[in-house]
Amino acid sequence: MADKNAISALVVDDNDDNLFLLGSALRNEGLEVTTASSGSEALALLAKSSFDIVFLDIMMPEVDGFDVLERIRSLYSFFDLPVIMVTALDDAPSVVRSFDLGANDYITKPFDHEVLVARAFHQLEVARSLRSPGARENKDLTGDIKRAPGGAPAA
Repeated sequence: MADKNAISALVVDDNDDNLFLLGSALRNEGLEVTTASSGSEALALLAKSSFDIVFLDIMMPEVDGFDVLERIRSLYSFFDLPVIMVTALDDAPSVVRSFDLGANDYITKPFDHEVLVARAFHQLEVARSLRSPGARENKDLTGDIKRAPGGAPAA
């Protein structure tokens, strides 16, 4: 994380009400929040600023959340920049595609404030622990684990 006392979050949604709700929930927990109202704006912000976590909607015009997530994962690993999808899509193919593209978590709208905050801090803690001394060696071992058919981890 950029600063021990300041966690920076990027919230991406094309709906102003959702940006306000998400931003307010996170600011109330002490996070520094930057908002983007489109996928292309989010990518521009990611190119010039660093963030500790991203909250990403899927359904956006032009550059959708799947495309943004794909671009994020081409630049940052799963533990270097956690991405939580926050979307109205609750169908299995959208959830599975999000995880296949590298999402850390998936929350459907309308979201519960406490659940959003708990999942955000959980992902931040996981990312922090994976960046700690000694975790790199373990990451080398776990990086070899492949997904088996049917979604179960390979034995």
